[in-house]
Amino acid sequence: MTTLPTVLIADDDRSIRTVLTQALGRSGYQVRATSSAATLWRWVEDGEGDLVITDVIMPDENGLDLVPRIRRIRPELPVIVMSAQSTLTSAARLIIYRNPSTSPTCSPWSIARSNSRCRPPRRRRWKNTPRKRCR
Repeated sequence: MTTLPTVLIADDDRSIRTVLTQALGRSGYQVRATSSAATLWRWVEDGEGDLVITDVIMPDENGLDLVPRIRRIRPELPVIVMSAQSTLTSAARLIIYRNPSTSPTCSPWSIARSNSRCRPPRRRRWKNTPRKRCR
């Protein structure tokens, strides 16, 4: 019997956690959600999860500060960073940490967009193929 992929969600906004949990759960994922970056970090350290979705601004820690720590201990773990605060500073920090398994998501986002980012890529992107831009 195969286990379902697990998505770890960290967002201080309860409504975002609820919507993502319900949508991803209906799509066949197991979901663990928290409002705390510390709890998310504990799950990652314990080897849990196949994907991380984190908000940038949380009460106990900045989500962008988690990305390099996650990269150090679990470099294969894909991370989606989302934020309603699309500032130049946040974008620049994310680009510094960007690699093929780090995916910036700008608001407003849709369930379809979030759901499609949870799937593994179907094919490799060619070097000269332009990237989609956030609106």
